[in-house]
Amino acid sequence: MKALLLKDVYTLKFNIIILGFMLALFAVMNPGIEIAINYGLLMVSIMAINSFSHDEKSKWNNYSIALPYGDNKLVLSKYALALALIVAGSIAHFVISLISLTIRGIDINLELRYIEVAIVVIFSIIATTISIPIFTKTSNEKGISILAIMMSIIAVAFSAFAEKFGNEIIEFLSGKYFIPITIFALAILFVISFNISMYLFKQRNKIS
Repeated sequence: MKALLLKDVYTLKFNIIILGFMLALFAVMNPGIEIAINYGLLMVSIMAINSFSHDEKSKWNNYSIALPYGDNKLVLSKYALALALIVAGSIAHFVISLISLTIRGIDINLELRYIEVAIVVIFSIIATTISIPIFTKTSNEKGISILAIMMSIIAVAFSAFAEKFGNEIIEFLSGKYFIPITIFALAILFVISFNISMYLFKQRNKIS
């Protein structure tokens, strides 16, 4: 698993640097929750696109059959990469935004910052569970189109939902049931997405 992660990190190192720059730019601009969500979705979708693009160009799926890794580890490595980037990106976003607010002399609302980071993490994980099965099944061109449509729908839907139920959302995010309910829901979503990706990955290898 470690070797698979290092392979993806090495092939995507330039993209990770660019995303890090974008992350710092968004944090310094002190985005609101909606912008943070859109960035979170963008972060994961870009990584998924580039990761699968590198694999397709290098014929990685053909070579991976000969490696001493099961299909589950090959698929799981994509999820592990996305989760690692989500955690690292969210922490960096939080720290840089606090530094930016301090330098500019703006009062820091830690609760709002925590909520913003939590929303980025949640929607980035949702984006991961959507994007990985899509790119496991389809070519990059089709996958990009499908993912762009789905991410746009999610972002627009949440923006409209947040505008109408903003106060209720913040109250729920601040409540004691938020963490256990969210972890449970994301765990179920992750398991479903992983099993779908596993099935599609095996079917794709049979065809190739």
